[in-house]
Amino acid sequence: MPDYIKAVDGFGFAGSITKYYYYITSKVWIDSHFLYGVARKRKKQIFVETWHGGLGIKKIGMDSEEFSNDRYQVKKMQSTVKLADVFISNSDHLSHIYRSAFAYNGEIIKCGYPENDKLIHGFSQKEKICSLYNIPVKNHILLYAPTFRDGYENGQEIDLSPYNIEYPALKATLEKRFGGTWSIMIRWHPIMERSAVLTDTMAVNVTAYPDIQDLILSCDCMVSDYSSCIFDAAIHKLPCFTYTTDLEVYEDGRGAYYKVRELPFPNATNNEELKKIILEFDEHDYQMRWDAFVDKTGLRETGKASETVSEYIFNKIN
Repeated sequence: MPDYIKAVDGFGFAGSITKYYYYITSKVWIDSHFLYGVARKRKKQIFVETWHGGLGIKKIGMDSEEFSNDRYQVKKMQSTVKLADVFISNSDHLSHIYRSAFAYNGEIIKCGYPENDKLIHGFSQKEKICSLYNIPVKNHILLYAPTFRDGYENGQEIDLSPYNIEYPALKATLEKRFGGTWSIMIRWHPIMERSAVLTDTMAVNVTAYPDIQDLILSCDCMVSDYSSCIFDAAIHKLPCFTYTTDLEVYEDGRGAYYKVRELPFPNATNNEELKKIILEFDEHDYQMRWDAFVDKTGLRETGKASETVSEYIFNKIN
């Protein structure tokens, strides 16, 4: 990475001198979260907001009543909007969210997410991931990647029943439907890492691995709940399923941009239903539902997002 570009992740360098040194000395800021309390942005500095969770199910920003009532979160959002030179979008759906949820009226580039370019091009990471986690490379792999529930942010003790997948039964069902030997990896949301200690399963815990795109590129199937990562897996053309034991409570409480059952992914609310939807999975029907969803949301993953964003940055610099 050139010296004049410093990518500062939203979760990194919190409160450190290094963080502020990079903010002050770099020409370009790239971030996927809200920026608040950072160094003052100079006139010729560029801030590219890539955001995270394109096509996300959960309502965010001012679209969420809970968020709009949180003065601190609103300040973070307003700070980000004021600092940003451009927002990167992967769909008409996300571009609309930038306008409605963030009250952002600036430039939007709808080119897809740079991090998803390798999903489009399909660069397999299976050998690397299997070697790292001692999984036989000949095995098929399912990735279970659920999101957090409200309360985790504050370190509260949380009911883990929404994550009660019966892994031996899931493994047997996958082998019956798709054939071969299957392994299961679980990736908790970053703020849920302590759940790995509380949950004793046969799944391989890959939460510490930093890049979920690499995990998706090593897998043959995904199960999630309300996480936007399921859309990334679908972009890579994996069979995807949603497992939502708390569906009505979650949708009513958190708020959603679309109902889970309206998504192209077969949905289960208990282990018996999960077994059923996997056994009855129809590739052709799934692809038709996904194609319709792509049209509805105006999804645009070009596989050239990194190139497009880089061109934007260098044109601004020059």
